[in-house]
Amino acid sequence: MTKGKMASLLMIGATVVALYNPKPAKAGTVLPTLFAERYCTYRDMGASFNDAINQASDDSTISSNSWFMLPSGVRSDIKEASGAAVRRCPQYNNK
Repeated sequence: MTKGKMASLLMIGATVVALYNPKPAKAGTVLPTLFAERYCTYRDMGASFNDAINQASDDSTISSNSWFMLPSGVRSDIKEASGAAVRRCPQYNNK
């Protein structure tokens, strides 16, 4: 992976973590592949970065707690979801 791609992955990952704030009723685990598919679809439809993240998070969160906290302080499911989004639609990185 190039430094540029790594920087993009880290930036979108940090942004997703900062913006992702699950509602108490939707607390659970984010399904990475579904998140990426929905995020990219919403962006393709013209949604803003924030709106796409919020809607994709709502659509892809299930009532399970199968994630764990990484040493960096980031939830494993959020990191996987942000990486999946970067790979699926890199044209929206940092935008």
